[in-house]
Amino acid sequence: QPVPTANSTTGLNPITYEWFIDGSSASTSPDFTNSFNEPGNTTDHTDHVYTLIATDANGCKDTLEQTVTISTPVAIIDYSLDGAATNANGDFLCPPVFATFTDNSLTYGTITTFNWVFGDGKFSSLQNPSNTYVFPGTYSVSLTITDQYGCTSDTTLADYLTIFGPTADPSWNQSASLCGQDVSFDLGPNSNVTNIVWNLDDGTIVNDSIQFDHTYLDVNTFNPTVTITDSNNCQVLYPLDPITIPDN
Repeated sequence: QPVPTANSTTGLNPITYEWFIDGSSASTSPDFTNSFNEPGNTTDHTDHVYTLIATDANGCKDTLEQTVTISTPVAIIDYSLDGAATNANGDFLCPPVFATFTDNSLTYGTITTFNWVFGDGKFSSLQNPSNTYVFPGTYSVSLTITDQYGCTSDTTLADYLTIFGPTADPSWNQSASLCGQDVSFDLGPNSNVTNIVWNLDDGTIVNDSIQFDHTYLDVNTFNPTVTITDSNNCQVLYPLDPITIPDN
């Protein structure tokens, strides 16, 4: 565990410095960083005494001691998953999948921060969070903890969740002509899609089109979506970015 120190000594220059760790000489630099490689006992800790002796140009000295506690936390993740039917490998056949995470980390001190990364673009700082996976894919989850002494640990469950179902990458492009009323829609790269339903949020429904153009007639902001279905009747809804038709 690297332990940096910042020297804010004041006095008549030039000032010289002597650093000691647990009584042993360590450095004569103004600032000092030392790394500890502790044995890794999560139920205990180690205290180290830092001592700084500063001597000014007149030979006057001042001494400061500070105790640094080194702990060795270990991040541990437990989780449970709930959703649609699974195959023989335990993979889910369709989203959504609801994940509940439990922090089982080990540490001597108190864990002060939790940083969860769910692998689908979402995060959490709760100790025991939950997350809903709404799109097909293979996901990893990671947890980084920091304890009261500033010591950290992280762990990752790689590819811990696989969800099958139809996939797409829908988008739209707003034309500069006709005051921006013309909008082109595109389902993008897709797989396992047998049915397509576009809801353009102005009362218009478009079925089974991968690419098409639409003209919005009102000045407003619209929130279109597209729902795709595969051969197993698994439906996935993709919300698109809002479309604003300006008042020109």
